[in-house]
Amino acid sequence: MAMANILENIKFASSSFSDINTHFVHIFIPNIAFLAVYILIGIVGNSLVIYIYLRKMEKTTDNHFFIPCLAVGDMLACTVCSTAAIVMFFYYTNFTHEVTCKIMWYSMTWSASGAALILVFIAFQRYKKICQPFKPSTLLDRKLTIVICLYVSSTFVSSPLLYTSGLSHLTLEEGNKTITLHICERIRQDLREDWRINIALAFTGLEAFIVLSVATILTTLYLKVGLKLAKHLKTMSKKRKDGSNGNSQETESSSEVSTIKPGQSKSIRKKGTYKSFRHKREKFNQEHHYTYIFIAISGVCIVTYSPRLLLMILESVKENFWLSFYENESLLRFLKLLNRFHIINNIANPFLYAMFDKKFKAQLLQILQCK
Repeated sequence: MAMANILENIKFASSSFSDINTHFVHIFIPNIAFLAVYILIGIVGNSLVIYIYLRKMEKTTDNHFFIPCLAVGDMLACTVCSTAAIVMFFYYTNFTHEVTCKIMWYSMTWSASGAALILVFIAFQRYKKICQPFKPSTLLDRKLTIVICLYVSSTFVSSPLLYTSGLSHLTLEEGNKTITLHICERIRQDLREDWRINIALAFTGLEAFIVLSVATILTTLYLKVGLKLAKHLKTMSKKRKDGSNGNSQETESSSEVSTIKPGQSKSIRKKGTYKSFRHKREKFNQEHHYTYIFIAISGVCIVTYSPRLLLMILESVKENFWLSFYENESLLRFLKLLNRFHIINNIANPFLYAMFDKKFKAQLLQILQCK
């Protein structure tokens, strides 16, 4: 890319190394602000989740292990990814520490994939509990060990980034003027100059395959869980209809029946059956409300990570992908925002718990009201 295009956009008569970096910092101020808010919400929200579920609520089910565990993973991913992204924005074209660049890319992938793998484990637990309740499973008895193994697996999956990431040194020339930009990238520039680019592209393919596999597993498991719950609700509804049609045992006492006028028996039976069904349905939904929450969390994960997946592929196969948007500041800013949109997944869970878990909401209100 010609240096004139960038310098004209920057509107500096005598642009320098620091001038260019300062210009991009100004461009990304809204992105930096969003990321700072992500960190604040992620730390405060997930800390409240951990505190309430561990200290304020009875530990009677596996949910009270998985929810704080997921909150720790989300807080870690949110803090690491947002902080690393902010640092990259502040040193967008003058990032001079190769090792720091590699560690940041590695840490972002490691923390984000670790939290996603916990969601897969939770989906498997939901599937076993609802679809195979009588089939024993020793895996769920070693929950903490499995979570540790998931993060160890994430360590190996992310390790190629220690090789592919690094600094790209891009030289821009105009007449007798030369400026070299130092950019921290997921695939550094020198890998694109020979056969080693195939290694980087292969790793991108592996990452894409893992992301799609996680999405497929979550969708498949929760689809089976949803069908099982829907079938159970359908059975309950059928029993209610049979009861309202007089096929179930009468519940009225003889004294009550004697006071019923002719023609009222069927109406009263229908009302009683409906109340009983509504009570059972509410109890059923209450028993499985954590399943609904985890389905919502998984849906948010899939939706918010989709833009990152697409942009990751594009920046891998197209050389100087981000450079091509330097003349359109608004589009560059928007795409960079989408590139870290997956962090929403790590800060959304406290809001979902507050919406769908009445006990959590009650404890949260007590804390906010200082009771």
